[in-house]
Amino acid sequence: MAVAVSTTDFGVPDGAAELPAIVHAAMCVPNGDKVAEFYTSVFGFAKVSPEHWGASGRFVGDSTTNLAILASAEEVQAIGRRVNLDRLNPGWSHFGFQAPSADDVVARMPADAGATLRSDRPRPRGYYRIWDPDGNHFDLRSLPAWRDGD
Repeated sequence: MAVAVSTTDFGVPDGAAELPAIVHAAMCVPNGDKVAEFYTSVFGFAKVSPEHWGASGRFVGDSTTNLAILASAEEVQAIGRRVNLDRLNPGWSHFGFQAPSADDVVARMPADAGATLRSDRPRPRGYYRIWDPDGNHFDLRSLPAWRDGD
């Protein structure tokens, strides 16, 4: 298996990320086990959120970044679950920012960003779904974000 690695820094500074920071990415794939194995064996990611590991998806991470490997729409329908926005198209689905206060970030956004509270989540306080000007959706959460299985 060939893996290409860049030798440039893409302008990313050394040191710890400042907040808000991207700490979550999600993709929708039909071969979740195979994709999870790739990221764990090549990049050393660990299996996280074991309670969410199964037919609807897998989660791996490196204690800084959480990668959600979501099951395809067809796989989700096959287990009797409703297909949501994150699983409509194969490939990269969305990414997620964490911030000290998601509410403060949302207050600075234009009204057409469509920031909506994620009431479908176990801990919806400070958890938003937002659309950028090009229609790409992303998540924004207050600290601590994407920890302890949610």
